[in-house]
Amino acid sequence: STLSSTSISYDLMMTDVIGLLNYLGIRQVHVVGWSDGAIIGLNLAMNYPNRLISLFAFAANYIPSGVKDISSSAVFNAYLERTRIEYEQLNPIKDYQSLFNNLTTMLATLPNWSQSDFKKILSNIFVWIVDADHEEAIYRDQPDTMALWIPQAGELIIPRTSHFALIQDPETFMMAIAQFMTKCISLMRNQAR
Repeated sequence: STLSSTSISYDLMMTDVIGLLNYLGIRQVHVVGWSDGAIIGLNLAMNYPNRLISLFAFAANYIPSGVKDISSSAVFNAYLERTRIEYEQLNPIKDYQSLFNNLTTMLATLPNWSQSDFKKILSNIFVWIVDADHEEAIYRDQPDTMALWIPQAGELIIPRTSHFALIQDPETFMMAIAQFMTKCISLMRNQAR
């Protein structure tokens, strides 16, 4: 989509998700989020907890200082170049630099959550906080702390991968999601009895 006069924020993207769910008539969802998508999922869990059944949040941070300097990461820079090329190919308005600047501003200031924000996540939402053992973008204290702050959360660290685990080892990443969903559905069945 094209940029509007409104700055990109996690709250804006969260309300986009809620708007789409409302438009489609979907009451509750399972959310699998990667990076910003994981942050949007956490934001949904905090602000629209009755809309979530479960959340698999991979590579999220809860404060801006939880993000590492990725400027020297060859892997991350290759990803950014790929996003630029794909954005320019798909978007009729060739304004990648504006998008990049908008996102960079957002990442420097958001999210900015504390433990009290995580207390808003209802205990009936099945949550896994997930990251990679060679994460180049998010400091390890971020998933560790979030998993502690969400009492029902599990924490999973995917081995031999980085921020791009879903690309680097899609089989293991998909097995983790499948295990997450199996456990979630099993728990839901047990609670229904």
